[in-house]
Amino acid sequence: MDLNGHETGVLFAGIVFRGLTQKELAVPVHGLKLIFPVNAELILMAEKNPEFRGVLSRHTSTFDGFWPYLLASLKFRTKVQKISGSEFVHSLFERAAREHMRIFFLGATPKVNQAAREAVQRQYGIELAGYSPDFESYPYSEKTNATILQEVRRAQPQVLLVAFGAPKQELWLDTHIQELEKMGIRLAMGVGGTLDMLAGVYKKAPRFISFLGLEGIWRVLLDPKRIKRFPNPFRFFRVALHS
Repeated sequence: MDLNGHETGVLFAGIVFRGLTQKELAVPVHGLKLIFPVNAELILMAEKNPEFRGVLSRHTSTFDGFWPYLLASLKFRTKVQKISGSEFVHSLFERAAREHMRIFFLGATPKVNQAAREAVQRQYGIELAGYSPDFESYPYSEKTNATILQEVRRAQPQVLLVAFGAPKQELWLDTHIQELEKMGIRLAMGVGGTLDMLAGVYKKAPRFISFLGLEGIWRVLLDPKRIKRFPNPFRFFRVALHS
């Protein structure tokens, strides 16, 4: 399906997915590209939140998670890749090292943000900055937004990774896209708990767990409090198969 006359995408679970392969993610756009990895949990959020669904559809959403990826592959019979934020960031770090780009980590706790930056800097030797605002319900106050934008502007990054959690990070990026673009940022992504993984707070699921589509259960085993966020499988399949 051709979308907007120039971008290729597919409509799945009421969301337009444009980031079908890693190759498509690497294609530059005029201005700032927003990338949103979308798993089953976000699909169910989007079903109940039209604003969130619209934001995911306007920008470059990818299939994150085994079941969304598998169902999309079967439905469209086209080349669709599973692209999660926790995996794709390493491609960004490698590119940043090659092209001498600056990356900014926004969100998580101050301790996690710093630990993630230190770990990535040790491994890739790239230029990093970061900021962790105090927790606040969304939408953020004008003061909080002004402070966040000031911190990002000061660092002058080309890549921005936002770890506010969904749907905060996606809504915030969509709201401030023009300001961020004027700062010279060319790619921004909502990364959820990826900074926690980079900092070593959570271990990434082993390959065989991912292959079986059990990443969500793995995360719950590591952090039982996440059981409240575990997507209802019956509702997910209903939304995915009938929309």
